[in-house]
Amino acid sequence: MTGCEVGVEAEEALRDIQRRSVVSLLRDAAHTDVLDEAAWNQVRQDLRDRCFGVLPGVLPPSRDAFVVVFPLARGEFGRILEAARQAAETGTQQAAEELAQAARSLGALTTVPRQRLYRGAPPSPDASPRARLDHRVGVEGDGYLAMPAAEALSELELRGREPRPRDGVFPLPSYAASGFWVVVRRGVHSAPGIVLTGVQAAYSHRERFGAEQLISYLGTAAAALRLTPSP
Repeated sequence: MTGCEVGVEAEEALRDIQRRSVVSLLRDAAHTDVLDEAAWNQVRQDLRDRCFGVLPGVLPPSRDAFVVVFPLARGEFGRILEAARQAAETGTQQAAEELAQAARSLGALTTVPRQRLYRGAPPSPDASPRARLDHRVGVEGDGYLAMPAAEALSELELRGREPRPRDGVFPLPSYAASGFWVVVRRGVHSAPGIVLTGVQAAYSHRERFGAEQLISYLGTAAAALRLTPSP
């Protein structure tokens, strides 16, 4: 518990989620235009004191960059965004498992039936590596499975190709160190999959457009949510 928990309905998922310039956050929290580790830590602490998080949370590439500020625990977006930040920046098993659970919770609010994740029949012996992995993710993770990055890459059998967002792995293991954990998902086009694709964009394009892309993906995901959770 963070002390920031509030109960809200899914239509409020986008409330108070903002694209902010790094320099404006520096001026508000640290009263400076200079970007360094100390000033950025002050920004993050100021936001957390007000029950907000920031994506990406790592030191921005420049003061002219943009980030996304979001309520830490308001609605399902706050939960999955903070879980995704921790998974991307720590790579721990616990962070990946918490992200997988947040994704399942968000998936339960999806309105479009095809966006819900089903376990399905076992794959045939000649099924593709993706089909076999999808079945495992459905059976063991109910659509979202935390696993070591090396294991995920091995099961995907990419044959030397760099992983891409459409492979359904977050964060992309291209910048994951040895021992890093990721979340593998079945539904790249599910609401949680859309959110994670946006978060990936925010990390991959930190200098330009990443924050704007995340806001756009969140809007798409919000359109697929129920107004209230199912009983």
